[in-house]
Amino acid sequence: MQTGFPISLLTRSIVRFCTTAGLLVGFFLGFLPKQIARTTPVRYAIPAGATSSSIARRFSGGMADTSVIRKPSLARKPKSALVPNSATCNNLLQDPGFEAYTPNPYWAEASTKYGTPLCELADCDVDQPRTGLVWGWFGGTVTDEIASLAQAVVIPAGTASLQFYFWINSVEVGSGVDDDFKAQIDSTTLFTADATQTGTYPGYTLVNVDASAFADGNSHTVRFIAETSGQIVNFFLDDVALCSNVSSPTPSTNHRLFLPLTIKEQASTAATPAAGH
Repeated sequence: MQTGFPISLLTRSIVRFCTTAGLLVGFFLGFLPKQIARTTPVRYAIPAGATSSSIARRFSGGMADTSVIRKPSLARKPKSALVPNSATCNNLLQDPGFEAYTPNPYWAEASTKYGTPLCELADCDVDQPRTGLVWGWFGGTVTDEIASLAQAVVIPAGTASLQFYFWINSVEVGSGVDDDFKAQIDSTTLFTADATQTGTYPGYTLVNVDASAFADGNSHTVRFIAETSGQIVNFFLDDVALCSNVSSPTPSTNHRLFLPLTIKEQASTAATPAAGH
């Protein structure tokens, strides 16, 4: 007759205890938020009229659910459809639609946060070029940001016109005239717009400014630069031309139809999910 506790019974008891404890731990861990690693900052889009409570919160080091940015696919226009009034424009710029992307062999790129203002769907999670696959996205962050694209070009003697398509996609409350976008040749500003002018540029709009003062046979630098701070402001740029000896152009209607978007970037620090999420 055995006087001690059976070894086999003790073993089975321990196994059952560990199994039960493991199931309970796994059950409770299933309710903890999961972090999805993302090493590069992204800029988010949500439908117009959406509120912060409808946005999936971004965990520290993770990424919010970007399913809210999807919209019906739009037929693309080839870059050859660009040339702001191609019949009369001898475009002096290389890669006027930015399709060489980044690092770009023709455009000098700069951005204090993103490294470049150039964007495509795969990197920016938003698809907003006027034509082709790439466009310039200036701003898009709550941190202080200065972004620019520049290209040096010889402008023959005669007349010249700087043309481009520009869109103030969205602005947050608190933005103002100090959040601005400029088109320059050398150090001279030929065009400027700010966050208060969303009604003037509600979609890609052709901008045409005289640049004949620089048509002297010398090299000059065409530069697009934007500065934003404290809140999200989104300036979009595409299909640029520096036309030499060109007659007065007429605005092109050969462009895509865009759905209104509001751009939102979530803070990179841990956030508490909004009520109801």
